[in-house]
Amino acid sequence: MAATHGSQDVKEANLELQIPLLTGLPLAKALDFAGAFRYTDYSTSGPVHTWKLGLTYQPFEDLHFRANRSRDIRAPSVYELFAGRSVSITGFTDLHTSTGGFTNVATQGNPNLKPEEADTTTVGFVYTPSWVPGLSFAVDYYKIEIGNAIAPVGGNNASVQQACETSGGTSPVCALYIRPLPFSDRTAANYPTLIITQNLNIAQTSTHGVDFELAYRTNLPVGTFDARLLTSYQPELLTCTLPTAQLINLAGAASIGPGTPAPAKIRSTLNLTYGIDKLAINTQIRYLSSLKPSGDPTLVYTDSNIPSFVYVDLSVTRDFDINGHPFTPGGIAGALLPAQRAR
Repeated sequence: MAATHGSQDVKEANLELQIPLLTGLPLAKALDFAGAFRYTDYSTSGPVHTWKLGLTYQPFEDLHFRANRSRDIRAPSVYELFAGRSVSITGFTDLHTSTGGFTNVATQGNPNLKPEEADTTTVGFVYTPSWVPGLSFAVDYYKIEIGNAIAPVGGNNASVQQACETSGGTSPVCALYIRPLPFSDRTAANYPTLIITQNLNIAQTSTHGVDFELAYRTNLPVGTFDARLLTSYQPELLTCTLPTAQLINLAGAASIGPGTPAPAKIRSTLNLTYGIDKLAINTQIRYLSSLKPSGDPTLVYTDSNIPSFVYVDLSVTRDFDINGHPFTPGGIAGALLPAQRAR
């Protein structure tokens, strides 16, 4: 494999502003507008513009509403742009020429990648009731749509071949097949001499959901007590690697990929902490709802459900003074209870 070598320069300029629209009125303690704009110029892909528009509304002391709309980006990494080429030989059946044989397959970076773009909308509120000191409750709805998402595309994939053939040679994936003759030639002489696997700006991703947060802190006759509950409900995480490919819903699917957390539709974490002097006892309870084996609707499994489960972690920490300086040991082992099925 060839060494990865490349660089890019980035220039940025940004502007932010916040404008109070209303203040000190009945049912309008505060109404503020916030905006931001950023200009970014990448030497590899050129300029992009990102922005954010937001409103916060406080009808009275205990309640805040918030809404934001933004255009966000993720620029390709240097590795995605300039990864060195790795070449191997593989058997390949070519739909275009109806010919089978052996050809070279190259995996490499793509210096023509452009930043992904996402449109993000969030709406929510925070309630901190004055009649229950230490309590707060927040709810936020989000919707994210990513266009031109970066995804690896392999020319030796049958669906990629079909996408090229269906387009009549106009699809971006057709550039993954290096042929000695024009696309219009379907004879065996036009069998590909090289097939490329690389990242392309071709995938589409969208998701929406609701986040909940409940927090409470109070002083007890002896010590303090903190509780925090975080819950996310994400019914959809739709992705499509090719315009002609099957739409996959990864929400609640276990087969998203090795090393990637399973995006259960309901994820919840409860932290309970009791502190007294320099001693703290913490219990963390994590819940993940049941999972289906795959988000691909064309696949059928005998065992169609992976049960929901709960993790329980217990930790104890103790602060010490060493030569008059506070010191908290790291990595104190706690008790890890086995995962169990949630009912």
